[in-house]
Amino acid sequence: MEFRTIVVAAAAWCAAGCAGARASGGVRVSSGSVAGGRTATELTVDNRAASDITIFVVHDGRVERLDRVEAAHTKRLLVPARMLDGTGEIALIGERPGARAGFGGRVTSQRVSIQRCQRLLWSIESALELSSLGVFPARSCA
Repeated sequence: MEFRTIVVAAAAWCAAGCAGARASGGVRVSSGSVAGGRTATELTVDNRAASDITIFVVHDGRVERLDRVEAAHTKRLLVPARMLDGTGEIALIGERPGARAGFGGRVTSQRVSIQRCQRLLWSIESALELSSLGVFPARSCA
């Protein structure tokens, strides 16, 4: 009976810990801060191209999908703090539909180092090679 109680308690403890980690994702949505002092970084994508663009973040040797920005739209995104925890350096990749199959275009930004209280503005042009990424002071910094 004692063994069963220990197993049930251990399973409940593990489930609670995993659920909490998944729910927060390392970013507190209300304040935008994390335990290590990093905050999510604002990324504004100004898609001036005539097709949708899928945005990926390259960080710490990994590539992760962030979101999709519709053609001729501007969208404000948040780069999660966990993507900046390692070196704080990221690059962005924008892909048109079909890019992985060799039919669409792809643009890669330069590598930038993100500091506290900074935001990014990525202007994606119809001619992808003319796209630019800028780093600016954040509108508000806590």
